[in-house]
Amino acid sequence: VAPAARSVATAQDRVVEKAFFVEAGVPVADYRVVMTHEDVEGLPGHLFPGILKVARLGYDGKGQARVASLQEARAEVSVLLARGSDGKVAVYPVAANEHRNGILAVTTVPAPEPVTPALARRASELATAIASRLDYHGVLCVEFFILKDGRLLANEMAPRPHNSGHWT
Repeated sequence: VAPAARSVATAQDRVVEKAFFVEAGVPVADYRVVMTHEDVEGLPGHLFPGILKVARLGYDGKGQARVASLQEARAEVSVLLARGSDGKVAVYPVAANEHRNGILAVTTVPAPEPVTPALARRASELATAIASRLDYHGVLCVEFFILKDGRLLANEMAPRPHNSGHWT
């Protein structure tokens, strides 16, 4: 069965997903796991403004609550790829995403500025590394935030043709 159950299980739980990204050496935004009201009281101030996301059953902006806007992130991009059982990877052009009310509203392909060819290559390399590390077979989407300084931070992944890749 492709994609493998491990891939789907990793993508279904944001806590597991973030830990996987970190373990794979893919940068992520600073985050904390919040399970109780008491956990919120101990959050460091630098995490605000931010977005609270449910760990499970949230997708396409559902299950999210804005605490305030993300000040540091200026854009989000998606990398859609297909990886065969032979390990060969085909990567589609990087897409830029625009959200309205927390829901993906517009995807532009290829991604315009601030996405440079070098940044698109780096996003594709990171997404490919994630697929390889999971020994993923099938279509995978990895979303990244682009920070003002040009760094990429993995946001989440979808083990399917994500909405931002429906054009494919």
